[in-house]
Order: sequence, then structure tokens, then C-alpha cells
Amino acid sequence: MVKIKIRQEKYALRCEICHQSDLFDGENNFCRRCSIIKDVSTKAYQSSQTNQNNRPNRILANGNIELMTVIQIIVIIGALIGSFVEIRTILLSGPMLSAVGLVVAWTSYRCNKRLGVVVGLSGFLISLFCISLILIFNWLPQEAETPIRIIGLIYSFLVLPLGITILLHLNRRNPNGTFSLKTEKN
Repeated sequence: MVKIKIRQEKYALRCEICHQSDLFDGENNFCRRCSIIKDVSTKAYQSSQTNQNNRPNRILANGNIELMTVIQIIVIIGALIGSFVEIRTILLSGPMLSAVGLVVAWTSYRCNKRLGVVVGLSGFLISLFCISLILIFNWLPQEAETPIRIIGLIYSFLVLPLGITILLHLNRRNPNGTFSLKTEKN
């Protein structure tokens, strides 16, 4: 049998997971692309080792709240634009706003972020309010245009600054751009 002789050792040139070299650091064997995927896929709420008082530390992945808040802001802007283009778009944007808002509220509740709960629930409540008005007054689409647009404008001007505030307060990123994990004690 022929013996193999190693002449030289070198660092890896690319990531073994994504097979890309652009965001890969060979010396540390660290890929920024794959670490982002790993951090986003972690649970928003996990229990870790207990501290001295036998109370668990909470590990919060604020990146999930950030992502969902950005999605909610996009849906709010899209719903507002859609209501000015065609009022019937609220049949789609209303349930989308409600669903995303409830996810933001639940994730924020799990991470003890009260402002996130308020912003998240506001999406569900504004949709419920608009549908209630339409049903109570038996509005046809032409009759609902003006009031729903005004309500949408007022809602957007009140909630969008709160959503941006959430993003500014949750901006806890590592220098390499990955979502950070913040340890919070109970």
C-alpha cells in the first residue's frame, strides 16, 4: 500500500455548506452567509441553563421581531396604496395585515416587548374596525372608499413611526451583520 505524504496544509477557500467564497473567512472557518441562516432559524424563545437563583435565562432572537415588523410595515404601506388604487384590495390586505400583526404581537409578547405587542395588535384591530364599519353601515365599495382611505391614512401616520421605533430599539446586530442573541434574566 502506498503511503500518502502531506506536503502542505492550507485553510479552506470556501464554505463547506454553501460552497461560496465571498463571505467565507478561511482562517476562522466562518461563513457569514450560513451564520445568518442559522441565526434566523433559531427559535425566538428558548430556555437555557439556570442561573444562581434557579431561574432560567431567556435567549431572545430579536431578529424575528425585526423581520416581522418590517413585513408589517410593508403590508401597511401596500394596503394604503392598494386602497387608493382599488378599494376592493382591502379584501386581501385586511387579512394579511391581521395575520402579520398577530404574529408580531405574539413574538413581541414572548420577548417581553410591549411596544411590539401594541403595534402587532393594531393591525388586527384596525382590520376588525374597518370590517365592522362596512358591515354596520352596509357600505358598498363606492360608499366605503372615502372613510376607509381616511382611516387608513390616520392609521399609517400613527403606526408607521411606532414600527420604525421598534426597529431602532431592536437593532442589536453583531459586526458581521447577523442577528444577535440577547440574554435576558427572568
